[in-house]
Amino acid sequence: MRAATARAIGTFHNPETLVPLLSSAKTPEDRAVAEEVATSIIAAQPLDTVLALMEDRDVTTRRLAMKALGDSLKGAAPPARAVTVLQARLADPDLGIRRAAVYTLARVPDERVTAAVMGLSGDPDAEIREAAVVAAVRSSDPHAATSWSRASPTSPTASRPPRWTGSLASASRPRASSSR
Repeated sequence: MRAATARAIGTFHNPETLVPLLSSAKTPEDRAVAEEVATSIIAAQPLDTVLALMEDRDVTTRRLAMKALGDSLKGAAPPARAVTVLQARLADPDLGIRRAAVYTLARVPDERVTAAVMGLSGDPDAEIREAAVVAAVRSSDPHAATSWSRASPTSPTASRPPRWTGSLASASRPRASSSR
């Protein structure tokens, strides 16, 4: 019943429902549905609203705003100001925020952005390294294979083997190590 209610609330695309929607989730299943609906609400907003939500004081709202932007790009380049905000989030102390930023940036069709993401191939977090591989695969840069091999689970330079079983979409899921 709660999932149906959350989805019904999402049909209005009202950003004022984000906080009540996210705070009403009591179980992991409810949380997953609430975050899915919240992401769709955010994606339906004008870019200025999405950018403002990427600066929100709530870490979950910031993470979902970045995810919504990444999902809505569909191969198109975002405005430069969105890229600037995302690049600044690569240094965020919250791992979930960094994952969401790199998830989105790995999909930006701009070689300078791709190079920055590929530079994260040595990151201690497996999902960040995986995003570097995604960026390398999408890149036309002939040096992209270097990034791929450094992030490879068999590479001697990898700081620890990545968990290839997940997907970059997991940047949208809360982790025990992320604060909310």
